[in-house]
Amino acid sequence: MKHLAIVLLVLGVVFAPASCTRQESYDVGQIRKSIEEVNASYGEAIREGNLAGVVAAYTDDATMVPPDGDLIKGKQAIEEFYRRLLQMGVKDIVLTTIEVEGSGGTAYEIGKTKIRIQPEGQETTQDSTKYMVIWKRQADGKWKVQADIWNLSSR
Repeated sequence: MKHLAIVLLVLGVVFAPASCTRQESYDVGQIRKSIEEVNASYGEAIREGNLAGVVAAYTDDATMVPPDGDLIKGKQAIEEFYRRLLQMGVKDIVLTTIEVEGSGGTAYEIGKTKIRIQPEGQETTQDSTKYMVIWKRQADGKWKVQADIWNLSSR
């Protein structure tokens, strides 16, 4: 009987924290849908030249890791990056989500893009990239980009 009491005590100590831990729900299909909605709004903002709409996808302390460039940290610096991108003639970016996974309040997305660039007075060109984005769920339940890294796809 004494051994049974010790076993029950040990099991109680081991499993009590797990029973008290609040598990966050994680529906990868719903998260993917939310991310794709943000991506669609982002693409629309690029097409409209709406800088505020573009950077609305990012958290205030987000980090961008562009190819062959320095880290870009914070929403203000990200806004400046996109200002220059739009001035260079980026007219459209279409993001295609390939994979979404994660847990709790963090998710990652792997995808690819098609970019249309038309500098003033020049022909339109197309380019493509592949990317990985870390998403964070905000207090209001919306998902925003926390970290954004991409590189050019081979042609």
